[in-house]
Amino acid sequence: MNAKKFDRRTVERYIGQGLGFQDFMEKYEFADETEFKNQLSRIYGKEEKTANRMINDLKKKDKKKNDTSKKVINTSAEGKRLGKIADDLLQSVSTYNSAPSVVKNVDTSIKTDALSYQPMKKSVPYATESESLVNLTKAIKNVIVDNPETVNVKGNDAVTEDVVDVITSADNNELESLKLKLAELEKAIIELDNSISENIVSAESKIKSLKDALASVNELKKQLEAEKARVQSVIEATINIERDIKEKRERKKLLTEEIKTLKQQIKNLEVKSVYFGSDSEAEYDVFAEAVELESNAFSDKMNILLGTEKFEDLSVKNLKTLAKVLCIIDCCVKKFEDKIEIYFDSKEYEAIFNDIKMMYPEYEMVLI
Repeated sequence: MNAKKFDRRTVERYIGQGLGFQDFMEKYEFADETEFKNQLSRIYGKEEKTANRMINDLKKKDKKKNDTSKKVINTSAEGKRLGKIADDLLQSVSTYNSAPSVVKNVDTSIKTDALSYQPMKKSVPYATESESLVNLTKAIKNVIVDNPETVNVKGNDAVTEDVVDVITSADNNELESLKLKLAELEKAIIELDNSISENIVSAESKIKSLKDALASVNELKKQLEAEKARVQSVIEATINIERDIKEKRERKKLLTEEIKTLKQQIKNLEVKSVYFGSDSEAEYDVFAEAVELESNAFSDKMNILLGTEKFEDLSVKNLKTLAKVLCIIDCCVKKFEDKIEIYFDSKEYEAIFNDIKMMYPEYEMVLI
């Protein structure tokens, strides 16, 4: 296809001017009928049915043109014959206008200046059928009636019959041409009506589809609005839940701190801390050095330790320290009803710490 403009308005204008299928193929240099059909589908909304119908109509128009051309060719010989007869008749009128004679069935006299007929151009040997008829009619109309018996035209009854035949044949041909034209126009009207009906049906179908689509769009729009409202509700609920979770976490944190404080207070009130060390300013409930022991408690504890095989490796100093610590612990346990914590803050207790912890596993012991 070439670069010439090809749209609906241009195509319809060319169709109105009488262009047929072959005219379009040559004008736009289409590679084949398929390309032509694709271009029609493109400008007519990609409806293959419309493109096929237009292609068929254009081909029918080409066929009519071909039929008309054949008729013209077939009638050209008759036109030449009629033109020759008309020329001979007019030439006879021109030659014999000075020697009148009676013509059968013609009550006219012809003056030499009455004919306005002009001879055919040399380049055209014979007139066409319609041109001969027009020229002959003009020539007859220009004849002035003088005396029925004073005019004589060269020829006889055969010439007159030829003239009548020319007029009758010309009229018949013109009538057939008009009838053919009328039939073509009526057919064109029928085709347009059919096309309009098809377009109406197609438009109604499209309108119905459009209405259905709009109904679907409206329904989807309602659903979308409902979903938007639901999403907004969920968002608000989620925000409220997150706010509530945050508040509860803050509350939990405060309660945890409060519980921790209360436990410490309870512990401070119930559990007594026993301190073995030299820091007199340390914050403990009981300082080991201040605990008063019973008179026989230390000696009894020493005898028990000396009789125990697992303490055989301890030095006498460590045995005495161990005995002293055990006596103090027993005294605190008895006084505070087992609610004690024991803290060692001196290197002198490192050697016996594990032994003490093993003997009193139920109490919390810390070597500082």
